[in-house]
Amino acid sequence: MNYLRSRFQVSVGPARVYVNDEGTRTFLGLTVTTGLEAVTKTSQRLDRCLDEYGLPPFYEEGSFHLSVAWAVGDRSAALQRLLPELDTAVATYASQSPLVCDVTRLECRCGNRRFDVPLGGTGR
Repeated sequence: MNYLRSRFQVSVGPARVYVNDEGTRTFLGLTVTTGLEAVTKTSQRLDRCLDEYGLPPFYEEGSFHLSVAWAVGDRSAALQRLLPELDTAVATYASQSPLVCDVTRLECRCGNRRFDVPLGGTGR
């Protein structure tokens, strides 16, 4: 399967807190639990492209997630305390309706420029 051109699905699960490298933003994300192979292969292709331009990989160790909220500054300590409650809420919701996302396009942001890559066909 050509993961960069085919649509795919991911499911998300437990919450995790992320802080950007500068410590200026905190994100609450739901971790990818299924569809990881497609996301990983897509990330590897992106890394090969970055390498062609002498740039470092996007992330050495990717933590694939769907960001659902953000706040200014490093708010990780406060959010970490809420994770058990958030995970319970996510699990309760997911037991009634699976948390599945159709990935139909990729969006890459470099500085203030944005590139959209529509994905065709189905990868399912």
